[in-house]
Amino acid sequence: MKKANIEEWSGILVYVECRKGKVHPVGRELIGEAWRLAEKLKTSVYAAAAGARLDDVSGQLADCPLEQLYLFETEDEYTPVVYEKIITGCIEMLKPAIVLIGGTHEGRALAPRLAVAFESGLTADCTSLEIDEEGNLIQIRPAFGGNVMARAGLSSPQ
Repeated sequence: MKKANIEEWSGILVYVECRKGKVHPVGRELIGEAWRLAEKLKTSVYAAAAGARLDDVSGQLADCPLEQLYLFETEDEYTPVVYEKIITGCIEMLKPAIVLIGGTHEGRALAPRLAVAFESGLTADCTSLEIDEEGNLIQIRPAFGGNVMARAGLSSPQ
């Protein structure tokens, strides 16, 4: 994959983990966080879910402020290569400036695969996300055994 021109990308995509048609609670939490960030950036929030029996997922997320929900029917058990291909395709289609993925076992397996595929940054274990005055995403996470809170910034085009 060739390196993307990030200036053309906008919006926030949330990966919503689902099993047996049930949304993992971290998905709703991340959508709320994405909405808070999107208001500051004046951009849209999208969500993508992959798995089996996704008929009820739309209803479970009906009250969430999403521009669009993308559902990809596939095996219910997380398969790294399959899920990476699905979400890579979704990211290529949407071109989101920010992708949020929960720190679950699945998220910790999927996020680095996507970061490598898109030659992008990845910050794990964030406890807080902010947007600075220039519109950059600031990620806050514990460091040095939790004794320090580290701040990392990534540019996010408007």
